[in-house]
Amino acid sequence: MLAARKNFSYATATVPRQYQPKRKENPRRTVRNKTVSIQKYAQIILITVVVLLAVSVTAHYTAIVGANYQISRIQKELNSLIKEREALRLEVATLNSLERIESIAKNELGLVYPDSSQFIFLSLQN
Repeated sequence: MLAARKNFSYATATVPRQYQPKRKENPRRTVRNKTVSIQKYAQIILITVVVLLAVSVTAHYTAIVGANYQISRIQKELNSLIKEREALRLEVATLNSLERIESIAKNELGLVYPDSSQFIFLSLQN
């Protein structure tokens, strides 16, 4: 009698679960998972720091530009005040001229020079 030989492979054989050896977790695998999660957290923190730094730099440049606009505006105001001061100094100089004061006194106020009889001389001695 001829019987066919059954091919049996231990690699494909199924053993009931109760007889299978218990698997221990690979400590390398958990360390690797922890390492990966730590790396992800580090990347998130790094990205957050970079974004905050970029926002900070942008805010500082915005403040600098605002200050420059304010300086420019104040400089223009200063220049206009300097021009106004010069115009007022010129006006004061023309209003203080002796010829103008004399013409106003004679023409508008009707004043005249005093006669020699209107002078009184006082001595400085007791």
